Amino acid sequence: MKNKVFTVSKAEIDSGLEKSIDTYIDINDVSPSGAYEARRYYPRKVNFLNTSGTTISANIFSSDAEIMAYSGSPTNYDFFTIPNGTSLILTASSILPTAYQIKVIGSGTASTGMNIECIGYQPYR
Repeated sequence: MKNKVFTVSKAEIDSGLEKSIDTYIDINDVSPSGAYEARRYYPRKVNFLNTSGTTISANIFSSDAEIMAYSGSPTNYDFFTIPNGTSLILTASSILPTAYQIKVIGSGTASTGMNIECIGYQPYR
């Protein structure tokens, strides 16, 4: 199974600024003709591991169109809260078709960074 871990640093959390994480990985697959072609894969599960020492706000976007809509009207998109000392696991089937991009914002002074595990990459459909 293909997995990837993204780290949001202490400095990024402390800044209080929004951090965008593109979750994809590009993998060379064999096409039906036998040639290799790059395919973009996205995770089926996202695990937020918040041991940063502060609360984190996050949101997951499923497409460029959704990100553009958010950019034009961010007040229409509420972020969910991940309290310090918690782990939050979200699966694609329960939240959205694709975890295309993750946005996180710290809300205080962190003692360390936090990890976001993207698990079970599948081709984009």
